[in-house]
Amino acid sequence: MIASLRQAARELNEIAAQFQSHLRQEMARFDQSRGLGAHLMEAADADLAGAKTSALRGASQTLFVARILASREDLPPTPARLNLDRLQDSLRSTQRLIESGQALARRALLVPASSLTPEGAPGWRLKLKQLRNARTLAQDAAEKALLALPLELPEADSIQEKQDSAWDLLTGAYPPPDPAHPAARERLPLRLDRGRRLTLVSEPGVRIALTDPGIVDRHGRRIFYQEVWIQRPFSVLRWRWRVGVDTATGRHVLIKRYRPLDHKGALEALYSGPDPNYLWRLEPPENSIQPSREQFDRAIHELAHSRDDLRFALARYKNAVSEGLARGDRLASEVGQSVAAAGLPAEMRERLFVVRGRAAGVRAVLDAETGVQRALDRAPALVEKLESLAAWANRAPDEDPPAQLDPEDWEQLQEQAAEEIEKLQSASADARAAMPPDLSHELARFPGFSNELVIQLLNGRSAPGVRINSASNVR
Repeated sequence: MIASLRQAARELNEIAAQFQSHLRQEMARFDQSRGLGAHLMEAADADLAGAKTSALRGASQTLFVARILASREDLPPTPARLNLDRLQDSLRSTQRLIESGQALARRALLVPASSLTPEGAPGWRLKLKQLRNARTLAQDAAEKALLALPLELPEADSIQEKQDSAWDLLTGAYPPPDPAHPAARERLPLRLDRGRRLTLVSEPGVRIALTDPGIVDRHGRRIFYQEVWIQRPFSVLRWRWRVGVDTATGRHVLIKRYRPLDHKGALEALYSGPDPNYLWRLEPPENSIQPSREQFDRAIHELAHSRDDLRFALARYKNAVSEGLARGDRLASEVGQSVAAAGLPAEMRERLFVVRGRAAGVRAVLDAETGVQRALDRAPALVEKLESLAAWANRAPDEDPPAQLDPEDWEQLQEQAAEEIEKLQSASADARAAMPPDLSHELARFPGFSNELVIQLLNGRSAPGVRINSASNVR
């Protein structure tokens, strides 16, 4: 076991060194700007080449490897790609060997009685120490090699923290396969999930991500979306690129450079929260026709009109609830009955009023709630329509058919679409928050309004002799 662990460490270091050497050669060949003047073909990572921070300078290699990994089925077997496969195989086999060494070290703690002699004990302790050293040597080699792969690691301040996180990911997310299983594979299941943003660099104040939509454009280029987030004193600067890997030549090229964005706030909250500027990562639907400016303006107008309808329906709903609750309280006082839930906050009383009205089938409550729901149901289709039109802004100027608008005009229209969509989604969220809880379960639970208050409404049958007037009111 000691000899096997030492040999695994040597082989892993050799493969990692070969991979780095071939990777540098291929980056110099396939990820460098070519041509002169108007015929300049910019490299995918051209804007990162002269970066001042180490995180940005090192990101070019990580992005290059990730694009190779995602495009491997469409690219020829280059030396870097072959060594990438060998590196994954070696990492997997080394991981299994290290775990076997750990199990052997635990068993070795049970020293045979025959070894508890002045002559045997030192030799036994020496062998155990050599085993632990060999295991540490192999694990160090594996941790260093893992940093060359596009792994989604948590934020770390030092290289050692990154290596430890990479090893934890390897042993936790990729457990060794069952050796008895005939389909067990040595290679790590590294992959880029289609459409999911993969964070490749996560350091204090910096995030670098890659998204693979899984498409190839009409020029035979595998499309990717790259973005860099940089924390400033009071805002976050965001750079975005549309890049591609030419499956015929293997070149990694810059297709489109987007205008930088400046978001107010902290990096951690902005990066992990909803992205209001997601339209730049969309592609036009297949077999769709490039829209005109009039079509775009009409779609934005429809979206704004839908938002106004939703707000009007919500105001009508709230007014109907407020008036109904006041009318019910007044009627209860006139006949000398106690007011329902009189000691609760006004907002909660209104929600309880709506729930009782819905359960009893009060027409005024149901009509007002239906109006809001209809406005909510119309919103997704309008958003999807505007998304498909705004996606045309992501096409490169040299693509066919030629763009009917200038790239700057397209980008402004896309930003306008993103703003309108965000407003509609915000209005929809407000409307859903104002609606009562779901009554599909027998016991409906309300969201908490206070740390000292819990309300449960049991929706059962009416007691004998109790009659609910569902045509007029709820008391």
